[in-house]
Parts: sequence; C-alpha cells; structure tokens
Amino acid sequence: MATQDLIFDVGCHRGEDSRFFLRKGFHVVAVEANPALCRELRETFSREMASGQFVLVEKAIAEVPGEVEFFVNSAHSIWGTIRGEFVERDKENFAKIVVPSVTFNSLLQCYGVPRYLKIDIEGADMLCLESLLSESDRPDFVSFESDRKTISALRSELSLLIRLGYRRFQLVDQKAVQKQEQPFPAREGLYADCGIAPDASGLFGLELPGHWLSPPGFVARYMRVMARDRLVGLARRCGLPNLIRGSWYDIHAAKES
Repeated sequence: MATQDLIFDVGCHRGEDSRFFLRKGFHVVAVEANPALCRELRETFSREMASGQFVLVEKAIAEVPGEVEFFVNSAHSIWGTIRGEFVERDKENFAKIVVPSVTFNSLLQCYGVPRYLKIDIEGADMLCLESLLSESDRPDFVSFESDRKTISALRSELSLLIRLGYRRFQLVDQKAVQKQEQPFPAREGLYADCGIAPDASGLFGLELPGHWLSPPGFVARYMRVMARDRLVGLARRCGLPNLIRGSWYDIHAAKES
C-alpha cells in the first residue's frame, strides 16, 4: 500500500514542488543530481530536513547504482539530464560532470511507496515508471513530462501505465498551472496558504482541476495538442506572429477509483 502522507519529488530542481507539498503537510523524498541545486535545497529546507519531513537524495536516477555522467545546463538549470541525446537541444550551454547514481527501486525499498510520484528528469522519466513493474505496490498517482513527439511513443507510455494499473489520465498545460486554485477544504493533505510557483508541476491527485479521461479519450486530447504544436512550429518557420501559444505538458495518471 502507498504511504498516504508521502510524496516523491524526482527532479526537485529548486524545490518549487517540494515547498508546496511540505506546506500541505506531506513528507517528501526529493531527488536532485545537480550539486549546485542540492546546496540550495539543503539551505532552503534545512528546518524540514532536521525534522525529517524532507529527505534529499543527492543522486541521479539511473539503470545501475554507482556513478553516472550528468549534463548540467548553464542557461537552464531545469534541463539537467543523464541522457546525452537530450543535450542536442542546447549544446553550447551543457557541461558534463559525474555524479552518484541510484536505482529507483532502491528508493522505494528505503523510503516506501508514495501516494504521489512526480517525475521530471529530462528524458529519463520512464526509468522510474519501468522500475514499478517489479513492485507489487505502486503510487496512487503519478505525473511526468510529455515530449509529444509521436503518437506511437504515447501509446507505448500508455501501455506501460495501464500495465501498472493506471486507468485515468490528464494532460496538463504547464504554462497554466499558476492559475490553478486549490479546493477548500483540501482534497489532498492540508490546505496550503500559498500559490503555485513558476516552473512547478501544480496540483495533483484528487485536487487536479481537469477531467480524468479514459485511454481513448486521452489519446484524442493528446492528438489535438500535437496538431496545435505543429501549427505553432509552422507559424514560427514562416515568420508569422505567434497567434497560437506553445506550451509543454505533464501527463498525470491515476488508478481506477
């Protein structure tokens, strides 16, 4: 069974999500591989670390424990990744370092299964989800960043999620999460007297404001977003005004209610 007061923040960055989870009364296991960001996190959450409410794992999720090459971006700190192919998007600003690595399964064995698993580790999100296949217990809710490249990639991700027991899905526009309003009374943990920070994942679980979709309905929604993305790209290539707003999206998945 998932531990109902526990959340995993995999790809913690500067703690935009962890801060919100903590304010809602959850215990948080945060994973961050960038040493500079870890220094910030230790200072930001020193009180919560001392009380045990916040645990910081200063390692990268990888296929094997030990060490792994990690790419940090000087212009966009949120783009840290273990995936070399991901570096192609911004070669001149990436630098390679070596950091400690850990398997996702070992974190579950050490800290337990969280109610909510938030993943944002730039190109390696599937490592966490694939690790859940060998676990008998899984989080009640998961979210991860969608790359929106192909429908075949989406179908592969959905197939994995369905094998893991997830049946309901949402595609969340990350440029709109700061406009989200928490329900009162709270449906997840406590009511947090704060807004959603920039670069945060936003609300989750029972507080997610959109409609949960079946796999076919979710695929249809996803295809509409991909079509809009193509229009945005075409307008940019043609030098036209950006009349359609581009964005990035998280996939949220829930077990059958």
